[in-house]
Amino acid sequence: MESEQNNRPKKKRRRLLKYFRRYMLYLLTLCLRRALLLLPFSLAFRITSFLGFLAYYCLPGERQKTVLNLKRAFSGEKTQKEIKRIARGVFVNSGRSLTEVIFWHKLGIEHLRTHVNIVNPENLVKAFDSGRGVIGLTAHLGNWEYLAAAIANLLKIKFVVIARALSNPWLNRLLEKTRLSMGVNFIYRGQSGLEVLRRLKRNEGLGILADQNIRGEGIYVDFFGHPAKTHKELSELILRTGAIVVPMFIMRNKSLTEHTVIIDNPLIFEFTGDKEQDMKNISAVYTSMIEKYIRRNPEQWMWMHNRWEDG
Repeated sequence: MESEQNNRPKKKRRRLLKYFRRYMLYLLTLCLRRALLLLPFSLAFRITSFLGFLAYYCLPGERQKTVLNLKRAFSGEKTQKEIKRIARGVFVNSGRSLTEVIFWHKLGIEHLRTHVNIVNPENLVKAFDSGRGVIGLTAHLGNWEYLAAAIANLLKIKFVVIARALSNPWLNRLLEKTRLSMGVNFIYRGQSGLEVLRRLKRNEGLGILADQNIRGEGIYVDFFGHPAKTHKELSELILRTGAIVVPMFIMRNKSLTEHTVIIDNPLIFEFTGDKEQDMKNISAVYTSMIEKYIRRNPEQWMWMHNRWEDG
């Protein structure tokens, strides 16, 4: 009992310290945002590209995770030099995407029209003919915030994104406002069960980023040759509703400020009648599709995330 009472002040101090750090990060983000918005977009874009390059060297923990994950994924395929080049590119791409999102209210929809090319939009449009709803499968690849904005503003398709709230409440509110200004509707994972079913029943679209490790129960399938846990809820949803799953990914072009959205053919799943096996098959198919697109542009995926269970 005495030990518990002694620990209370320590826990309180830790909570206050975490609160302080998160709020300071929020203030720093606001300052950076305001400073960048004083500049022309082209200059701000170059500055944040350089800041991303610096972050690679100034954030050793994130750099180490990125390099180790790349080594795991491309063992025997890429040299150490190639791994480091890709790792630096991950940080630089993050800086570039940040600038594009920050400048949204200045650039707007017209910037999307001139800088985002959508390939095979008919694959998405036709998917709604089933009447069972559509799941837009994607990943944290390229500028995924632009992907959601392009679907909403260029294709005019009613989609809601299932998102994960940021741990920093102030940054999360800032991101919420930005997404809404981009025409992107979202609901948070864990609060979305009945709402998801309702939307699919109304033949609407759900955008799901299905490339991250998850807490709790999941299904293990191969990802770059290693077992990775996938969302059990997603496989259950697909099995239960029969929703059409359309892979869609955005990638930054060589011009750096232009993007290509590829809307692939709907995924085809094999069903055996065994629920557990069918869910595993579904997870394996969509994870393989995600890997395929990451391999095309590995420097544009968030490799600092611990995708594998022991990462």
